[in-house]
Amino acid sequence: MPDGTKVWMTSVFRILGLTMDGVWAIADENEMGSGSDRPAFGIGTVFAREVSGVGLKIHPDDDPPRHALLLGWDSDKDVRKRVAQDLAEAATAILR
Repeated sequence: MPDGTKVWMTSVFRILGLTMDGVWAIADENEMGSGSDRPAFGIGTVFAREVSGVGLKIHPDDDPPRHALLLGWDSDKDVRKRVAQDLAEAATAILR
């Protein structure tokens, strides 16, 4: 739980304008953190409007390129769970 020294955030990548080959390349490069040699087996995509619609903010930091953080998660676990479920409903899953 956030205690004033921690911030809840979620790591994401912005893929607008990429081909699917480009999306898979990002997914493979970032699967399970750096240094992994396992390819990604799936991705989930969600539109930015859905993210802002549940009260989160997208903070691009481009480290690595196209990377961003989803910020604004509530400190209440039940609220975070509802927001995550709303995003999951809005997302499209793509399996390799």
